[in-house]
Amino acid sequence: MIHSISNFKYFALFVHHIDDEPQLVYVDAGDITSPSCYNKTEFQDQDLRLVACNSGMVCCMLDSDSGYYFAVGNPIIEKEFIPLTTLELQVLDFGFFFDPITQNFKILVKFNADIDPDTHCSIAFIMFDSSIGRWRSPRNLKQIQLYDLSLSVCIGTDCYGVSLDRQSTRILTSFDMVREECKTVHTPVRLEDDCFYTIHERDGSLCLIQVTRHVQARARIWILYEDMEWMPVVTADLKQLGLNKLAQLGLGLNDFFLSPEIWIGDTLFLGVHVTDEVLLRSSRSWNLHVDYDIKSGQLGKMVTDVDIRSVVMYQPSIFTCKMEKNGICNFQYFSLFIHYINDDPQLVYADADGITCPSSYNKMKFQHQDLRWLACNNGIVCCMLDSDRGYYFAVGNPITEKVFIPLKKFKPQVLDFGFFFDPITQNFKILVKLNADMDPNTHCSRVYIIFDSSIWRWKAPRKKKQIQRYDLSMSVCIGTNCYGVSLDRNQRRVLTSFDMVSEECRTIHTPVTLVDDCSYKIQERDGGLCLIQVARDEQALTQIWVSFEETEWVPMMKANLMHLGLNNLEKLGLGFNEFSLYPELWIGDTLFLGVCVTEEVLLRSSRSWNLHVDYDIKSGQLGKMVTDADIGCIVMYQPTLFTCKMEKRQKLR
Repeated sequence: MIHSISNFKYFALFVHHIDDEPQLVYVDAGDITSPSCYNKTEFQDQDLRLVACNSGMVCCMLDSDSGYYFAVGNPIIEKEFIPLTTLELQVLDFGFFFDPITQNFKILVKFNADIDPDTHCSIAFIMFDSSIGRWRSPRNLKQIQLYDLSLSVCIGTDCYGVSLDRQSTRILTSFDMVREECKTVHTPVRLEDDCFYTIHERDGSLCLIQVTRHVQARARIWILYEDMEWMPVVTADLKQLGLNKLAQLGLGLNDFFLSPEIWIGDTLFLGVHVTDEVLLRSSRSWNLHVDYDIKSGQLGKMVTDVDIRSVVMYQPSIFTCKMEKNGICNFQYFSLFIHYINDDPQLVYADADGITCPSSYNKMKFQHQDLRWLACNNGIVCCMLDSDRGYYFAVGNPITEKVFIPLKKFKPQVLDFGFFFDPITQNFKILVKLNADMDPNTHCSRVYIIFDSSIWRWKAPRKKKQIQRYDLSMSVCIGTNCYGVSLDRNQRRVLTSFDMVSEECRTIHTPVTLVDDCSYKIQERDGGLCLIQVARDEQALTQIWVSFEETEWVPMMKANLMHLGLNNLEKLGLGFNEFSLYPELWIGDTLFLGVCVTEEVLLRSSRSWNLHVDYDIKSGQLGKMVTDADIGCIVMYQPTLFTCKMEKRQKLR
């Protein structure tokens, strides 16, 4: 057995028509041929026509009287989706990509247009980019128009489909939704016209299914792995397995064809298509489907008179989608932190409005009395625990799991750690800074060690000497980079970035010099790096900057907090020189601050000084003071339904 991060369960998601009324439903592998087991999603719309999904988010194409339009959201938990601009165009196909790291999405739409005099093509493309909140032309439009592009499934950053080239030859294409470039992908067999094809995701890999249209109805399935080798999985002649029972419906072997719909679990779900001659001579409905059990090699239940369309693989998440004023979509964050009650640590989360209201805190499923510190990335949480036998780490999803996977215990003192989780490969890394004996060569008492889940062991970082130039701090991981306000060899404060993939460290320029008489906080903000500075003087000058992709810093806020009424701390017997402020978290429109009193105050008073206050950035006013709430280690948290479990080493599950 090995430990690994693995995906939440897959479902089949599709449009189920009842009396011409479309319903968006989902079902697991065992029940796809049982309409009574279909589960309706929260989102429903009478104009629904087609769906696409990626990383738990769903994009629906709707056809109204005023034209085609798209809506994006999470159908499991949201009744209302974000509608995009109506397109007065005939939409032929579309592909959808959602980036779970940046939370941006793109929709590539193929539509019918007037014939282009240069390319002699009547197919045109347009793209919606949520990072700018509008429709635009794809960057490599001429290259894309070389193909009659099909867009079936997005895996990683690539959108795949069985398309047509200029000679009307079937080819497998891949469109990179980030670079916006198109290319052909080699296939295990030539894609013939006398076959039906479908492609979808299977355990993170591309799956190609072929069913021939001749009498044998030969079905073949291949999986494409990262080494770009196609692995054959299934070969079966379906009509020889009992499909002649269709003769009971008055059909001969030449009166119908089979088409692949989806392969989920051990079930290959197939559509039955009758010929035009049958349609002319019969008035009955011919909405037929049948399932094929890959393990047993037998055809199963026949589903009649069930209108099923647009079947896709769906993997739920807890991402939610809302529209900002500028038209850009955003996904909800929470604050995740350790709340101490009578010295007992509790892992809790709260939204922006509830961070100063302990009664609004929500306990996570995962709780542990040894919990001391935490870090999170892409919905997965890494906890540092301190037991009688030493420090150790545990990794999991606190929303869905009561038990986390524990890693090796450490006897040396853990000083800091950073955590990175890749939602595409489902691998993670933990970089740990330990207190150790002085190294006679480097004169450094700091040692770094990294856990790599892809090999499931601890190891030395690849750039060990480079890392030890810094007393590295690790506050937040954005993309593949772990950032923190660290100390260089001259004990100067610098902003550092540690790449968790290449395992290299470097300094990042800052909008101001980082000085000792200020408190700092590094966190993520809408996919960008956020730097918060609070001066430790009588003005408590507070400044916030955000940098996207490590380019220029954009100033977001500047305010003297002491002038805004913080003198009400005098009611607690505190003078201006007896406390300082430090930033905890910026979430929503709220900047959450901690109040730190001097040692003199602690010596003369026996009361608890666990004080926090919130500052409303929109109104420019200080808000509620939270007293006697012992809060430690606050981080930004965005839930997912990734789960962490032990599984056997196998490709297909």
